[in-house]
Amino acid sequence: MCPQRRSYKLKAQLECAFKVRQMLQDEVISLKNKLNLELPQADKEQENEIIKLRQQVEEGRKAEEILKKQYLDKEEQYQVEVDIFKSKLEEKDKLLPFQDNTKILDDILSS
Repeated sequence: MCPQRRSYKLKAQLECAFKVRQMLQDEVISLKNKLNLELPQADKEQENEIIKLRQQVEEGRKAEEILKKQYLDKEEQYQVEVDIFKSKLEEKDKLLPFQDNTKILDDILSS
């Protein structure tokens, strides 16, 4: 092989390697730029997701407070009703002996 041809082949290979290296560097730069553009978008999406989740948690907390208040109100209402029924029952228990005596007297008087 002629030294001139060998030199030409090496020069062509060198140029080809240089072009490949340049293409790879350009690709790396392109990927870095793309990554830098996508990361802020991903961060923004995650931030929006976090905000949505915080809102859902807050809504859940408010709903829990409302349900707890409704429960306490109902419990208080039922306790008032229980107290009313207890007092009525106690009144009837107090009147029961008198009712028996009244019935006995009625029976005596009617006979």
